Amino acid sequence: MTMLDDRGPAGFFSTWPATSPRPEAETRAEEIRSNIIAVSRRAAPQRALPEAKGESLTAIGVAIMVGMPEPWNAEGPLRAGFRARLCLEGWRWDDADNAADVVVQQALRQSGCDQRPTWEMGQPGYTGWASLTERERCAECAAPIPDSRSGGTKGRAAVLYCSDRCANTACARRARQHLKTSTRAEYLARCAARSEIALAAEIDCEQCGEAFRAGYDAVRRRFCSKACADAGKGRRSKFLAEAVCASCRGSFQPHTRGQKYCSTACYHDMRIRAANGWRGVERQCEACSTIFRVHSAAKPQRTCSRSCAWVLRRREAPQSDTVALSSDARAA
Repeated sequence: MTMLDDRGPAGFFSTWPATSPRPEAETRAEEIRSNIIAVSRRAAPQRALPEAKGESLTAIGVAIMVGMPEPWNAEGPLRAGFRARLCLEGWRWDDADNAADVVVQQALRQSGCDQRPTWEMGQPGYTGWASLTERERCAECAAPIPDSRSGGTKGRAAVLYCSDRCANTACARRARQHLKTSTRAEYLARCAARSEIALAAEIDCEQCGEAFRAGYDAVRRRFCSKACADAGKGRRSKFLAEAVCASCRGSFQPHTRGQKYCSTACYHDMRIRAANGWRGVERQCEACSTIFRVHSAAKPQRTCSRSCAWVLRRREAPQSDTVALSSDARAA
């Protein structure tokens, strides 16, 4: 087996076996070639910009940036322009780019731009704090936000994304960034710290005013004990009118609107009677004198049907008109 080797401008063929070691002359030629490439690629000393010329270019950059509404927009064009000018004067590209960068950064500092804007500030539709202002473009893909998603959702003042897909993508990216910046042990430690803070938080009882630990129910819990809760409900019930218990027919002060029973015992007593076949309270229709039943004694039903209710209403209507006419005559 022979190996074909084409080298040099003319090229020649060699017939040594492929498994045999390469000639010493060829190995030496490759070493010389690699040394030449290394020397050619060796970095030359960086060329410095004269002080007077640097100040002149900096003044030009400051004059241009001052006349623009956003000085950062001039960073790229100024760097390219200064680099091209230096290249035309015979500078190497690397040296010209480094010198132009130094000049532009100095011009930015003299223009008052000390802090570089973030990536979010450079996106279309950025107006400061995204959750407090109205956005016209999606914070994920920069597409226009349709009118159907405007107006805010879930208590937020502005819509950030044009679709649910962009919202889910942004949420997943933030989750990945969070996992990159913290380990699972750190995450569990923060959760434990928040739990300790929530359990140690104290709030004041609305009835007795004493501080107590509400635990995880600090948002909903308002009283320190059941006694204070009952007393607080009784205090609020003073604004409700007295009602009649549907079981014992006694008067009581309701705690909430729509309360039918004066106690838990009366409630269970009514349930037991209903389970044993209790069919309600018997009453006599005021229109047709028929006996009918109502489920609760507190229900103010006077007739057995809707037709009888209309009959009773028409029967009582002339009496009310007569009373009104007689009162008007006495007043005259």
